[in-house]
Amino acid sequence: MKRRTLLVPWPVVLVFALLWVVIAIALLRIPNPVTKQPAWIRTLNEEYDFSVEHPDKWIARTYGEQGFRGATRVKLELYASLLGSFRIFVSQQDANQPALEDVAQWGMDLISEGNKILADSGEMAFQEIDSWEDTIQETTVLRRRYGNERYLFEDVYIARNSDMIIITLQATVAEFDAYLDDFNRVVASFAPIK
Repeated sequence: MKRRTLLVPWPVVLVFALLWVVIAIALLRIPNPVTKQPAWIRTLNEEYDFSVEHPDKWIARTYGEQGFRGATRVKLELYASLLGSFRIFVSQQDANQPALEDVAQWGMDLISEGNKILADSGEMAFQEIDSWEDTIQETTVLRRRYGNERYLFEDVYIARNSDMIIITLQATVAEFDAYLDDFNRVVASFAPIK
């Protein structure tokens, strides 16, 4: 008995291969009810007396006096990957009995510094979108949302006895809302160590 070879035209093979790729991608995007929620862990910055919780898959980097890449006031950075589209920063500045208005002014000064850099590079400046009071762990804080055509930011301003804290979410406009719940949980977890 002689075997017959069936020749399938390459366009048909290509269609079947693409169909399998589409099905595989669709199956990967379907949420699995058995999948566990990510575990959350606490990261401490003992030098500046604070800690926050974040998903255990995120990368957490704490910084001392030198800060993050010359940004001396950044004391903690959280992100999912180096190629990620979001970052959460905790910035700190010494102050004696600051009011929330002092922290908000410091935040506005940082935004103005960023706008100068953007203007020098020909990019669109950050515009304030909204600001409001909030309560976190029975403490009154201020929130400010601002951005431009590429990025959105939300700052949370916290006044402590001897310093000021700003917790910032930075994300692309398209993905900002996707990280907002996690950001709010990080902010709610902010606590002194001592």
